[in-house]
Amino acid sequence: MIPTFDALAHPLLQVLASHATGLPAADAHDAVADAVGLSSEDRSLVIASGQLLYRNRVGWAQDLLKRNGLTESPARGRWAITLKGRDLLTANPSVLSKETLSKLMEARTPSSAVGPATEQTQLPIAVKLSPDERIDLALREIEEANAGDLLERVKTAMSDSGFERFVLRLLQKMGYGNEVRHTGMSGDGGIDGVINQDHLGLARVFVQAKKWSETPVGRPEIQKFHSAVIDADKNGRGVIFTTSRFTSDAEEFAKRNGISVVDGRRLVALMLKFRCGVESRRTIELVRIDEDFFEDFA
Repeated sequence: MIPTFDALAHPLLQVLASHATGLPAADAHDAVADAVGLSSEDRSLVIASGQLLYRNRVGWAQDLLKRNGLTESPARGRWAITLKGRDLLTANPSVLSKETLSKLMEARTPSSAVGPATEQTQLPIAVKLSPDERIDLALREIEEANAGDLLERVKTAMSDSGFERFVLRLLQKMGYGNEVRHTGMSGDGGIDGVINQDHLGLARVFVQAKKWSETPVGRPEIQKFHSAVIDADKNGRGVIFTTSRFTSDAEEFAKRNGISVVDGRRLVALMLKFRCGVESRRTIELVRIDEDFFEDFA
C-alpha cells in the first residue's frame, strides 16, 4: 500500500539529506519508493490523469516540504533539502509527529498571494489525499450520483423502441460501424440492430437491447439471441444491452460463445465516457508552471 503524501514527507527528507547537491526529481521519486518498500504493483497504480500514483504523492510531499522551507528546487527538476529541513530531520530522526505534520499542513491553505483564506477555503488538516486525488474523488462522486439518475431516466423516459435506437446511437458515439441499421421487429429472433463494420457489410455486429426494470436477463435469452446471430451470419458477432443485469449463467454462456453483454451499470458508464445523453456543465482548467517559458528569460 502506498503511504499518503504527508506520510512520505519524512522519507523524502531522508532521501534528500543523503545527497548534498540534491537529486533529480525522477530519482527522488524512485528513491522514496525504494525507501518505503513499494512493490512493483504499487508502482504501477495510476490516478485519473494517467500519472503514477506514487509519483503524484511524492510530488505533493515535496510541495508540502517546500512550502515550509524544508526543501527547495535549486534547478529545474531538481530537489534539495535546506538547512531548516536538516534541522527538522535531526530533531525527528525516525518519523514526523502528528503535531509536526499538522503544522506543516497549515502551510497548504490558500495564501495572501491569491486572496485571504476563509473558513470555506481552508483545507482540513486531517485530509490525507493529495489535491489531485481529491479532485479525482470528487469527480467520481459526481459521476456516481449522475449514474443512478441516468439509469433511472433511461428506464422511465425511453420506450422499448426508443431504447433500441438509443443503444445504436451510443454505439455510433463509441465509433462502431460505417452503417447502423435499426431492425427491431417481431420475428427477428431478438436482433434489434445491425452494424456494418465496413462499407461492404462483410463484417457485421448484431445488437439486442432489452429495457428491463429489475428482472435479470437469463441464459435462455442469450441462447436465443446467439442462434439468431448465427442464422443471420455465421461469422457475425453479437452484443446485448440491458438496463437490468445478467445472471451469472447467462454471462458464462455469452463469454463462451463470443457474445458481449452490457448491463445497466456498464451502460451508464459508457454514456458518461462517450457523452451520450449527458452534457458538460462546467470545465475546470488545472495549470502548472511552464518551465520552458522561464528558460527564455534566464
